[in-house]
Amino acid sequence: MSQLFNIIKNINSVIWSWPMLILLFGTHLFFTFYLKFIQKNIGKGIKLSIAPSQSGEGDTSSFATLTTTWQLPLELVIL
Repeated sequence: MSQLFNIIKNINSVIWSWPMLILLFGTHLFFTFYLKFIQKNIGKGIKLSIAPSQSGEGDTSSFATLTTTWQLPLELVIL
């Protein structure tokens, strides 16, 4: 049992060091360019989602509209 534990410990020490950092950073860069810098709209989206609606018209809240808008690029990535 201790031998199995040592094998898993050694594998974890390799995976969770530089390879994982490189993989995470590479994934970040890929999605940044693939989704055309979606991060630039995050602040505005959060601000609009927590602000109360001014007009009061319609059935859809600003938060529901925001999440529906963000859903489309995510579905394209999954496909």
